[in-house]
Amino acid sequence: MAGVLAAAFALSLAYSVIVTFTGAHEGYGMADPTLWVFYAVGFGLAALTLTDRIWVWRVVAAAVLALLAVGIFYYPTVFPPSAQTALAWFENDVYMGLLILAECLCVQRLRGVDVTAGK
Repeated sequence: MAGVLAAAFALSLAYSVIVTFTGAHEGYGMADPTLWVFYAVGFGLAALTLTDRIWVWRVVAAAVLALLAVGIFYYPTVFPPSAQTALAWFENDVYMGLLILAECLCVQRLRGVDVTAGK
């Protein structure tokens, strides 16, 4: 679970860094302190899952669900068509897919289902 969340946020961070240095999306970049907080929280959520405490899984499940809602309902309203490059589409789709996987893993963990390979 930690790896899935870390991969999602690492992909998003890489995209943000690329966009910052290329200037591909005006008004969006790593100079925004909100992005730093976003990534700190994201990687923090990934690290929290390593504790394997039930309250952590509830918090992570709620946070990931909120991130999915933002990705579905808010993200498309703030990124104009000019910012929707092939890289942006790839990052968004893979990021959202990883969040969906993370949410599924959280729900299964909360249900007590062992999703370990080979069992």
